[in-house]
Amino acid sequence: MKESGYNTWVADGPRWWVHNGISGRIVAVPAGQREPIRLFLAGHDDVPVDVDLLHDLVAAQVLIPDAADELDLLRLRYAATRRNPDRFHLTVVTSLGCNFDCPYCFEAKHPSLLDGTVQERLLRLVDRKLPDVRELAVLWYGGEPWSACPPC
Repeated sequence: MKESGYNTWVADGPRWWVHNGISGRIVAVPAGQREPIRLFLAGHDDVPVDVDLLHDLVAAQVLIPDAADELDLLRLRYAATRRNPDRFHLTVVTSLGCNFDCPYCFEAKHPSLLDGTVQERLLRLVDRKLPDVRELAVLWYGGEPWSACPPC
């Protein structure tokens, strides 16, 4: 068993929160269990680890089999959905001038916002696609879209 390469750990007082980017799941880990889990994964079988917590971490894909190839899993997931006519996945970039500072982000921070012309084209695209799909998924990407709205 090993830790997923797609985990993000955040310390929060008496616990850690771990998010897995593949499963989308979040698990609370008591602070006193973080190091025993690391040691257990390194092969120290004599370390006391909460077995129920280990099960939760496996279910959330925070811990995965040693032979698991996560990049291959992502490739397969992409290939299975890429040409599926029943699904329409749309990524909307609201702003390249993001006001967050996510540790994984590689984008330059350009001050720009999604304008009205692009919004109208997006709506027309969705209207055209909706009759033919069973699933519509929208991923909002970029800075806080409400920051572009005028004050109430």
